Amino acid sequence: MKTIILNYLENFWQLLGNIAPYILLGIFLAGLMKLSVPEVWIRRQMGGRSLGSLFRAILLGIPLPLCSCSVIPFATALRKSGASRASTLGFLIATPITGVDSIIATYGVLGWFFTLYRVITSTLIAILAGLLSLIFDREESTSSISTADVANNTKVATPEPSLSFAAPSGSTVLKLQPEPKADTGSCGGGACCSGTETASEEGGFLTKLWEEAVYRIFGDFAKALLIGIALGALLVTFMPAELNAYLGSSLWLNYLLVLLIAAPLYICATSSIPLGVALLGAGFSPGAVFVFLTAGPATSTVTMSVVLKILGRRSLLIYLLSVVTGTLLFGWIFDVTFAYQAAEVAQIARSESQLGFLANVSALLLLYLAWKVFFPKASGGSCCSG
Repeated sequence: MKTIILNYLENFWQLLGNIAPYILLGIFLAGLMKLSVPEVWIRRQMGGRSLGSLFRAILLGIPLPLCSCSVIPFATALRKSGASRASTLGFLIATPITGVDSIIATYGVLGWFFTLYRVITSTLIAILAGLLSLIFDREESTSSISTADVANNTKVATPEPSLSFAAPSGSTVLKLQPEPKADTGSCGGGACCSGTETASEEGGFLTKLWEEAVYRIFGDFAKALLIGIALGALLVTFMPAELNAYLGSSLWLNYLLVLLIAAPLYICATSSIPLGVALLGAGFSPGAVFVFLTAGPATSTVTMSVVLKILGRRSLLIYLLSVVTGTLLFGWIFDVTFAYQAAEVAQIARSESQLGFLANVSALLLLYLAWKVFFPKASGGSCCSG
């Protein structure tokens, strides 16, 4: 029993150390982006009902640090501001799958080719969904979309709603403008910052960057990330050795199994990476891991419920058809057409190497940041202190 526990802890620390440096770099770059790019400008670029607005919504949504939960108020406000069903649908697919923090973390543990392939194919899947929506999903006047159609207890957005990259918490997942005093932490369940507050105006730029990166962006997925690493370590520790040979009998068996694993999970693009690495180590193909990393963030129950409420049943069917079909197709293409690169990805993930000084320090720092997010009062303050 003691050996199993020590083996599990070793696997947990190995996964954490491999991804921690890239998570730290990613969240601070995402925070810099959030403070530098005006949200009003982003919303204007995505508004409208043309084919051009669909492409702008997808391309601008790809690098945004929004997970499956925090994308909800942004997309809802876009829809109320005049964005078409197609643009909103494309944005909802492209944005949770990628993001600057997720892109950097994917590159760090799975290499540049897998990362580039993931970004390009996610864009193509979002475009497919948008085009199908333009063809088969007849547009209605946005004025007919009432607050009740979005979600119960959702507040009406103002003409210039204050949007935030932080996701709301509590029972109402679509609340756009929570009360100033309410505790509306991230969907990661740790931060105390309001979903619509801006970073503290007191202090300099570095203070604002710290609050945005740690309490809002990292706080948005910190809990899910640690759960993902814990589950990944369990998978590596207890996965039967016979499964490797069993999975090698059929690529499509790989894909169907990871779809069954990914569909019910609530994971964002970044927190799914440790689980993806663990799946590779357990014998799943790189294409199957691609399916898991792409379908998981896009098919969370929260996101699907929002698509149903703000866009309708037909849009939800288009959404699911595009995501499931697209991920299966591109996963198979990765395994078959890019077999050499797939073998390199598998080798990167399965190779066991000792963590260096930077990886160990980064892992400790990431755990420290998680503690500050989960226990802001005990850690001596937060982004909403004062």
